[in-house]
Amino acid sequence: MEAIINFLLKGKLEVKNLLDDKRIKNLLLSSVASFGTKLINSLVSFISLPLTYKYLSSERFGLMTFIVAIGSTFVFMDFGLGFGLQNRWPEFSEHESKIRKAISSVFYFLVAMAILLAMIGSYIFYFVDIHHFFSISETAISLYYEAKKVCLIFIFLLALSFPFTVVQKVQTGSQNGHITSMWIGLGNLTSLITLLIITNLNLGLEFIVFALYGVNSLFIVINFINEFFIRKSYKLPSIKYFDFSLIKLLMKDGVIYLVHQLSSTALIVSSSFLLGKYKGNIEVGAYNIGLRLSTLFLIPVESIAPYFLPALNEAFVKKDFDWIHTKLKGYLKILIFYSLLILIIMSLAGDSILEIWMRSRNILKSDEIISFAFLSASTVFIFFSSYVMLTPTLIKKSLLIYPISVITTFALKLLLVKQFSIIGINYAQVIGMLLIYFSFSMYYLKKYNYL
Repeated sequence: MEAIINFLLKGKLEVKNLLDDKRIKNLLLSSVASFGTKLINSLVSFISLPLTYKYLSSERFGLMTFIVAIGSTFVFMDFGLGFGLQNRWPEFSEHESKIRKAISSVFYFLVAMAILLAMIGSYIFYFVDIHHFFSISETAISLYYEAKKVCLIFIFLLALSFPFTVVQKVQTGSQNGHITSMWIGLGNLTSLITLLIITNLNLGLEFIVFALYGVNSLFIVINFINEFFIRKSYKLPSIKYFDFSLIKLLMKDGVIYLVHQLSSTALIVSSSFLLGKYKGNIEVGAYNIGLRLSTLFLIPVESIAPYFLPALNEAFVKKDFDWIHTKLKGYLKILIFYSLLILIIMSLAGDSILEIWMRSRNILKSDEIISFAFLSASTVFIFFSSYVMLTPTLIKKSLLIYPISVITTFALKLLLVKQFSIIGINYAQVIGMLLIYFSFSMYYLKKYNYL
């Protein structure tokens, strides 16, 4: 009995110490809010994915996911400035004038990029023949003009929200990510309601794209208005505060982050691209359903990882290396346990979950689901590595090893996709990213005595 009491008292003391740590307190608040948002997102996905899949048919669904996968690469036209602002926030936070200049500079740079993005979308719509690019079959030629409209709409939706995404970087950098999570959650719920209305009215593919992506863009704008017009109007971007020297400063981290994110996007998009090219759009749709299944198991990691980085950045600025060492070690132990849990549950119950979710059998074979289980388990460690390696001390090392990892992984995918399809794609990513990126990340963490 005494041992139990001592254990409980020790646990109570550890919890108190955690809550007394401001970084951990902010991290927990943002993570819990993000976890709640991702549960909402999963619920939305749980309802909307089978609804959309059946409403559009397998080929049109695959076409939509292919367009979104390709079009999403344009979100990195900010040249990493948003990340630069987020990463440098601890340095700027004590200088109100510098914060105002940094926010204004990034915002108006993104306005210029949004205009360019809209021009690119218009050019694609009027002048680019996308028939062969999207592998539209001869029996589905009627999809050609629909595909062009969807490309234009999706790119315009990206352009609309592009400058306003600065609010999410400000909130994350200042360790107020729970506010971002709240607006994302509201956007996804509204997106689901809009999707239900559109499917009941039997509208076209372009309206589905608006429901799934346009509503979220609208809520990014609403978050911006709430943050800078209502909560903190003194930080409202103004063209008179635009400072090109700050753009150059933020680009030091931003360009490295851009290379990292472009490589990451290429890693994701390459799977859909290779499957679309060699196996057809139906395989692309099945692959993306498998990815959504994987995402369900990655919610806890995705909820913590992005908000761990601002806490690490502040610790680096204040040279609190004991905190860094202790927290990284504890974080990694938790991830090892959780990755094994993912592997077991997905391998044993993935078939049943997918059948209940999609209300359809044989979308993915058992061995394909097992390959997604290994992909999910390995992604846990890639998330950990990616965010830790973006801290100021290690970000230049990430510039070297991440692109090499992605190039190697792409070569493996190209080698395996023709014969093994989805299974080859998944195992290529597991092998390439774990053997190179994660291994070298651990090497650098050990070398600098952070882990």
